[in-house]
Amino acid sequence: MQKKILLIDDESSLRRTLSLSLSQRGYETEPCENGMNGLKKLELFMKNNLPPAAIVIDIQLPDIQGTRLAKIIRFKYPGIPIILITGYADKLNPEEIKNLKVSAFLEKPFSAD
Repeated sequence: MQKKILLIDDESSLRRTLSLSLSQRGYETEPCENGMNGLKKLELFMKNNLPPAAIVIDIQLPDIQGTRLAKIIRFKYPGIPIILITGYADKLNPEEIKNLKVSAFLEKPFSAD
């Protein structure tokens, strides 16, 4: 059984590219175009006792700030690794990112490796 990655990003091209790259590395991705759909899918996974191996969250989402979504997920499911991604790192508060205790923080563009 492949490890599942929940991928939450509003850019369809990034979702496609990252999904393909991760599948080539043995991961199955569950792409979501916004935070609320991502949270619904996560709840479904957890209800079925199939937690994702990790969650990738874009900080700029159309419906909820990615940092807020990360806080919600971290509170409800503290054991799931979270990777935040952004193309706007210069507009972020480094202390806020540090306090989120995420597994990784990547600036776009980044390689799948």
